Amino acid sequence: MKKIIILISVALMLNSCAYYNTFFNAKKYFAEAQEIPLRDTGRPDSNAIKKYNKCIKKCGIILTDYKESEWADDALILLAKSLFYKKSNYIQAKEKFNDMITFYPDSEFADEAHLYIARSDFELKNKEEAFEQLKEIISNPELQNIHSETMFVTAEYYLQENEHIQAEYYFKRIIDEFPESEEYEQAYIALSESYHKSENYQLSNETISELLQNKKVGKKAKLDARYIYAYNLLLSGEYQEALKASKKLLSNEYRLNELPKTQLLEARSMDGVGNTEKAIKRFETIMQENQRSKYS
Repeated sequence: MKKIIILISVALMLNSCAYYNTFFNAKKYFAEAQEIPLRDTGRPDSNAIKKYNKCIKKCGIILTDYKESEWADDALILLAKSLFYKKSNYIQAKEKFNDMITFYPDSEFADEAHLYIARSDFELKNKEEAFEQLKEIISNPELQNIHSETMFVTAEYYLQENEHIQAEYYFKRIIDEFPESEEYEQAYIALSESYHKSENYQLSNETISELLQNKKVGKKAKLDARYIYAYNLLLSGEYQEALKASKKLLSNEYRLNELPKTQLLEARSMDGVGNTEKAIKRFETIMQENQRSKYS
């Protein structure tokens, strides 16, 4: 009898380990896919798609073989997000997000599913319905934990529709109402970009300066902000200051995928101050080192 109990315990332990490893690998594949930059077209890289597919497969195993487990809702939200970020089947992604709300209404991920349903609708060109859903989330006090994220998504969609005033309204709300949120720094940068696109370079740089005064701003956000600042100087005709700012930015930039755009900014600034031959050489180098990319 004791031997049978031991064998059952071992079997349960092995089953639990297999389940945990499956879920762990699913999370790993999803995280790795998210780290791969999108192509210039805005589509995911083929390697990212492969990892999303692996995540979907692992989550499918959990939802089939361990559907009563405590992590079934984790697997479902990962599967739904993988479908969404693959950018090839928003209808199926929306179905899975709806399943999250239907079958796991008390899950910590249920609120997030509401947001992704709206996002899926926007991608499916149901834009009016998507905006209505986003506004309903923002006005619902029970979904307050996703208000700042929802506002940011709403603002980004308004920018895509060239509705800058509406977008700026939501970016400002994030800055004023959610200073501790993950979207706070992004909102400042996006707001300055909106002013930049509207050719209000002075207001854009004033916004950047306000952000940089915050000592809690992260390194990545500082670099993104300083790029916009230098770009505003260039388009304002302040070429010497733009050149100085771009050189300083290049000395601090550690993200290899961000270097070409700053090098391009530096080359344009060189041309602006009259160093045309040097600028042309820099342009040629950028083209050679970034073939088949938007920078080339």
